Amino acid sequence: MKGNKEKYQERSDEEAELKKQLIREEVNEWMDTLPLEKRNEPYLVVGTESFTPKQLVDEVEKDTEIGRMVGKTLDKGRLELSRRKR
Repeated sequence: MKGNKEKYQERSDEEAELKKQLIREEVNEWMDTLPLEKRNEPYLVVGTESFTPKQLVDEVEKDTEIGRMVGKTLDKGRLELSRRKR
């Protein structure tokens, strides 16, 4: 039988994976709304690197630092949106 610590860790891991999946879906849906020619044009600059929408999707898929930054930005946007609805 699993202890509370193991159950908590499992639950935490499941939630983290669901969150990653949601972010991947959101980024893919966003890119799908863009015209094809815009998907390969620079969209975001971080430091000295620029990223196209396709590259951002790839960064999210690979769970890189940039991909996680995109996820955090989406989280903040959802939080702000939920506050406005209240």
